[in-house]
Amino acid sequence: ELEVPLMTWVYPVMGLMEDIPKVTAEAQADVKKALTALEGQLKSSKYLVGDFVTLADIALVCALREGFARVFDAAFRKAFPKVCAWFEGCVAMPQFKAVLGIV
Repeated sequence: ELEVPLMTWVYPVMGLMEDIPKVTAEAQADVKKALTALEGQLKSSKYLVGDFVTLADIALVCALREGFARVFDAAFRKAFPKVCAWFEGCVAMPQFKAVLGIV
């Protein structure tokens, strides 16, 4: 639900795929839908599955990295404060930095 539309949005920015505006707009809508669901989940817990980092957090942070690095501008992020706080909190951890670097 997230990785394919996110990469459909990111790859043209990276020059890896042709930018087809209609397809990009649909991908952006799909990403917003997925992040809206994630925002709802994070209203009730610090991490995706409770109060501790799990494999779910690790997988999703890795999937979202390019989005945060390349296409999620301030206006886009504004609708997802819990997602942004969760992502920023995760990537600030030494364990994430060791693999992802500074995001």
